[in-house]
Amino acid sequence: MQKIYQSRDWLYTQYWTKMLNPRQIGESVGVCQTTIWNWLYKLNIPVRSIGEARHLVKGNHCNLSQEAKEWSDGELLGDGGIYSRNSYSAYFQYTSQYNKYAQYISDTLKSFGIEQTGEIREYPKNEKYSYYYISRSYEELLPIRKRWYPESKKIVPRDLKLTPLVCRQWYIGDGYLHHRKGGKPSITLYTNAFPVGDVEWLVEKLKEFGFKSTRNPSNNTIAISAYSTKAFLDYIGPCPVKEYEYKWDYDKKIVYNEQEFKERYREYYQKHKEEKREYNKRYHQDHKKECREHQKWYRQEHREEIREYGKQYRQEHKEERREYDKQYYQKRRERCKEYNINEVVSLV
Repeated sequence: MQKIYQSRDWLYTQYWTKMLNPRQIGESVGVCQTTIWNWLYKLNIPVRSIGEARHLVKGNHCNLSQEAKEWSDGELLGDGGIYSRNSYSAYFQYTSQYNKYAQYISDTLKSFGIEQTGEIREYPKNEKYSYYYISRSYEELLPIRKRWYPESKKIVPRDLKLTPLVCRQWYIGDGYLHHRKGGKPSITLYTNAFPVGDVEWLVEKLKEFGFKSTRNPSNNTIAISAYSTKAFLDYIGPCPVKEYEYKWDYDKKIVYNEQEFKERYREYYQKHKEEKREYNKRYHQDHKKECREHQKWYRQEHREEIREYGKQYRQEHKEERREYDKQYYQKRRERCKEYNINEVVSLV
């Protein structure tokens, strides 16, 4: 009489469908694993590789909730990354300038069932320190890896939904709140590393939620208008960590020494003058049409704002402009007299 483990269909189901190993199959039918191995070869059932077999026995598993998936998507839009050392599992990696935020990453992932490997490591970077977190490898992270890195290069998956949680983690990683003197703050999302098409897709998705935004062609970032900044901050909710609360400080008052600011800007400009000129020249040659279209669009979209700013600027600097014109014409007269150009002097 044929024993059950000698049936190819039964043995194939146990080994490949239920993903049991020969030892487990042998224990279920009362034989040793060597017998099961022999029948796998006799029945021409393909066997797993050593790496896959080791992963099946020792691999880590977690049950990712919807919240965990949204949180991961937000971090991947920002500074987070998912990497893989083999074809069976993947791990989460994050680098932060704040040790407490790296610890927040660790605690949050632990609540999702993803354990940290080793300790949070500290590395010197530009006279400061960066803190490096890495998780254990999990089979359930591999589909997320394939979704965000289809060809080993990070993209924005088209099934991404910009929920409040996704946008909050994205803003923490890559967002910046710009405060302007005498104006409302605006937001920049630094999406430089993504392809242009992906950034444009993100802009359209933000517009669907009513957030007035545009892609900056000069550096491939997303600018959220001052008119939509407050609405965006309300949409994503409060900051979960103290270290990044400054990104939510909408009512912050700008106080700075104007003379000191001008000196610092002048020093920086002199240092990088040639480099900046060369870059601008090369960029405008490569993107001439795109820059013209963007300038035309910007002037149309912000026509009233530009007019109001120009009117306000002329009012505030009226005396300064008069003094400048006076000095300019005085120098012209002196120069004309020097060269005996009487006609020009009389005209001036």
